[in-house]
Amino acid sequence: MTTRLHHHDPAESTFAPYGHIEADQDLVRVGTSNGLFTGGTVTVDRAEFLRAVETELNVIVINRADLPTVIDSRDEKELLAGPIALHLEGDEFANPDGCRKVAAAYLALAEHLEAHPPVDEAQVDALTVAIESAVDRDGVSLQESHPRALAHYLVQAGVRPPKAD
Repeated sequence: MTTRLHHHDPAESTFAPYGHIEADQDLVRVGTSNGLFTGGTVTVDRAEFLRAVETELNVIVINRADLPTVIDSRDEKELLAGPIALHLEGDEFANPDGCRKVAAAYLALAEHLEAHPPVDEAQVDALTVAIESAVDRDGVSLQESHPRALAHYLVQAGVRPPKAD
């Protein structure tokens, strides 16, 4: 499939520049032309291209193939998509715009939770025990212990810092 991108400037000649994008499963080709001469084409890995689009345009790209299958149920009065059910009668969100608003809200929550994961209090309790154990083991108060020695002990106890990007 090819998507043609037109340059819209009425002051330009009839040979206004345009771009085109072609994609297959693994590669994306991006090129330019002015209607007379081709300015060249670049071929990039599809995943790399999509990451660049996400980064440069500050957008989220979702592959349609990753979306759950939608199934009609209950005499076609309800749609199921994974764990989500949409009741077609009486549901204020049973239209494309309503569904997009709900999807955007869920996506915002997912992005927030990814950036700010909830604190698991059981992990905090386990870490507290590990720190207290490290301090008691050597008979040294936390203020007096060497941070690297404490970190070494905590890693041995199974504590893992978040992965660096």
